[in-house]
Amino acid sequence: MPDKKLETIINSVPGIMSKAECLKLHMLARNSEDNILEIGAYKGLSTCCIASGTKHNLYSMDLWDLRNADFKPSKKVISRGYFLTDTYKQFLNNVSLFSLKNVISVKGDSKEIGKIWKISLGMLFIDGDHTYDGFLSDYSLFSKYVISGGFLAVHDYVIKPVATVIEEVIKPSGLWESFELTDSLWSAKRI
Repeated sequence: MPDKKLETIINSVPGIMSKAECLKLHMLARNSEDNILEIGAYKGLSTCCIASGTKHNLYSMDLWDLRNADFKPSKKVISRGYFLTDTYKQFLNNVSLFSLKNVISVKGDSKEIGKIWKISLGMLFIDGDHTYDGFLSDYSLFSKYVISGGFLAVHDYVIKPVATVIEEVIKPSGLWESFELTDSLWSAKRI
């Protein structure tokens, strides 16, 4: 049974995650022994679930309204407003509402930030670019910073490019164990 604060987060912060996925992220964060990086935050549902479960810093990375001029949003992206300034404001408001002082928002492109990243991680949560190349890039750039015993969590295993990278790259790498699927949240532990 989740605590009252976590239950309130799950019921009040907009997002595209099931209750079981939120609880799993919170539990992984609670067991993390180092900083956490989240790629893809939207309005902060996963952010709040993760941050409320850890005393470590949570770096929450998203483009929010920094999409480039070539960005052509799909109908789903338009309807959810991933790229709107208001979405970033809602993210900040949600984090503030729950007094989550350990959240550090990182507004920018993970492909660029990944080139200079040097922070060790007890958990990496990827829910950003769901294309094969985009997801593979996020995994390749940041997974090397996950410490032994740390966690990798990936949302939207049900999307084919995400599942393909997991099945063809991540699982055969020999770097991970304890594979688990919670709804569409896939997770593993670093060997």
